[in-house]
Amino acid sequence: MTSLIRFSTLVLLGLFSGFAVAQNDMSELAQEMAEAQAEIMEAQQEALDAAREAQQAAMEAQAEAQQAARETQGNALAEQGQAIGLAAGKMAGDLVGSIRGKMPHYMGGMGGGWAASSSPFADNPSSLIIPGQKTTSETIRQIREDMRVMSQIWDDTVNPDAQQGWFTMHFVGGLFNTNTMTSQIFIGDYGVIFLQNVDFPLMPTNQIEAEAQPKDPAADEVWQKTKKKLQGQPVDEPPYPNQGEAYDADKVEALKEKCIKAFRHAANIRNLETQQWVVLVIRCTTQDDIMPVEEENAETSTDNASTLMLRAVKKDIDAFAKNPDNLEQFRKAVQILTY
Repeated sequence: MTSLIRFSTLVLLGLFSGFAVAQNDMSELAQEMAEAQAEIMEAQQEALDAAREAQQAAMEAQAEAQQAARETQGNALAEQGQAIGLAAGKMAGDLVGSIRGKMPHYMGGMGGGWAASSSPFADNPSSLIIPGQKTTSETIRQIREDMRVMSQIWDDTVNPDAQQGWFTMHFVGGLFNTNTMTSQIFIGDYGVIFLQNVDFPLMPTNQIEAEAQPKDPAADEVWQKTKKKLQGQPVDEPPYPNQGEAYDADKVEALKEKCIKAFRHAANIRNLETQQWVVLVIRCTTQDDIMPVEEENAETSTDNASTLMLRAVKKDIDAFAKNPDNLEQFRKAVQILTY
């Protein structure tokens, strides 16, 4: 009996001892789980802090990029506005010069001076660039360079004998600088325009006058008299025809032919779409020296308002450049207008 009690007591003590060890192990496990949970929460907080810092850095970078874009756009608009202002000032100068009388065309721009270009591709008053939606700074640089090269080709084509001496100087302060230098205009999403001058009429005077005269016999006399005053013509007597060079149809046709052939070099102008235009505008700039002429020569007298325009799309120019022998097909593609 005593042995049984002792055995039972030992068993009970063993059970209690096992329960105590298990309880101790469970306490340690619970503590480890609490520590692990604390570490997880700390890691989550660190991740949240890192995400906030990254978001803040991204917002600051975006703000800096937007500010840089605004500054770049502002500089581009300022350059564009300056170029347009120079062009507008020069055109106004030309208008004032024509109203005041016999002022040479190259003196039309006010407030400038003569200066030689320091670089053949530098920006100059003879070049006006109006950027398009996709125009970049590099595009502008390439366009300016290509237009200057093509302008020299037009100089040599239209006025080959005048590209010497002081005529090669740049007039600072206006778009159209001298009578013999090609001015250049780039208009984004349209194309390039070149402007040249010649000292001979491009169409007969009687044709100009016939197109200029109003069809209505009851025309506004005040309007007509004012128009004559601006042209430097006497109001109360028939005006003397201009003693300039007589219109020569063969000479004008030869000029057209040379210009049409020279168009193929415009294929080298970069950054032009296939449907954009290359335009050449040639104006007669004979001076307003009014002198009497014989009656039989009246029909050949000149008017310095005549203009010749030739234009072609880049696609046709590229095709002509690849096959220069196909001149006749390209000639048909060139649009020509004299007015």
